[in-house]
Amino acid sequence: AHFKLILITWIYTLVNCNVFGSKQWDCNWSYENANFSLCTWQQTADSQGKGYWEVYAPDDDWSNNYTYQFNICGDVVNQNNLNEMCTNNTLRKSINIPVGYCNGIVNGTYNTKECKCIKSVNGTCVEEDISAITANVAAYQMPRQKSKDDCYRLHDGITPPIFSLLDDRDPSIGVSIKYVGGDWCPDPGKNREFVINFYCADNYENVPDIEEEIGEEDQCTYILEIDSSIGCPLQCKVINDKVCDGNGICQYDETNRAPKCFCYEGFYGEDCSEDYQEPTHIEVQHDDTGDIILLIIAVIVLTVIMLIVIYLLVRVYRVKMGTSAHISEEDMAVDIQQHHSINSGGNNVSLTKSEKKKDTKKLQSNEQKLLGDD
Repeated sequence: AHFKLILITWIYTLVNCNVFGSKQWDCNWSYENANFSLCTWQQTADSQGKGYWEVYAPDDDWSNNYTYQFNICGDVVNQNNLNEMCTNNTLRKSINIPVGYCNGIVNGTYNTKECKCIKSVNGTCVEEDISAITANVAAYQMPRQKSKDDCYRLHDGITPPIFSLLDDRDPSIGVSIKYVGGDWCPDPGKNREFVINFYCADNYENVPDIEEEIGEEDQCTYILEIDSSIGCPLQCKVINDKVCDGNGICQYDETNRAPKCFCYEGFYGEDCSEDYQEPTHIEVQHDDTGDIILLIIAVIVLTVIMLIVIYLLVRVYRVKMGTSAHISEEDMAVDIQQHHSINSGGNNVSLTKSEKKKDTKKLQSNEQKLLGDD
């Protein structure tokens, strides 16, 4: 009995959580030199969220307002909040709602598109080439009042999301995914589609919620546009929940043909996280040892050169002083000679031996004094 209880509980969980029918696709995509990742918004069975994102249509009349439940790169994980019309094809047939997507779209009358008829009775088509959607899908559209008798699948539950750039010439604008193969929409002659445009913006906290709006640019093609940093290429890094660390802007580099962070004045680096105004701490590394040795040698050489120059200047000065002393000695001898000439009355009288001897001693005495001064 205990085993049966466990088995029943397990089956109930599988049915209600639709574990078998929920698929996830690759949420990373690259185009040339630009890379994108939407994985942080992908709801899985292990996610903390409720298993889907929900956005309301902008209609004023609440009773006719639609709600959109969808996932990013995966099927809606939790189907508990869907009405029965979303999953019961028998019930859909009973009220003539398409049970799936058209395989063969052909040109009809008056330039319209029609689903190929595969069975007719008396000229009236009674069966079109429709493939029933039996799996869980990535996006649903239904009235906010679950009692309403309609629900449309905006995806076939099989085809992976189609990635594209929002601007083929500038990947920094953002990325888009499209779900195709939804329930047949007879009026425009196409299968329903759901498009999510992720615009690159410095808004990390903005996630899909009821405050967003769903547009319908073409009939039965529903478009959600959201501004968020998740739409930025990975080349523009998000630092501290800010694109380019809040110090730059994500743009396309025409030269390198890749998106990148263009930093504001005063900032630099791959993610603009470096500040020119911050002081830089310089550490002496082992590689600087050679430069330090060369600097020491240069200082020593300059010191030696300065000492040699000082020594030579002193020698030159002393030589000049010695020359001046000898010249003074000769001048003194001439003065003595002239003195004797004057005393002799101006006549050319030769000095006596005693006078010459006195003069010689005087000269020697003067010379010794000069040498002593040196």
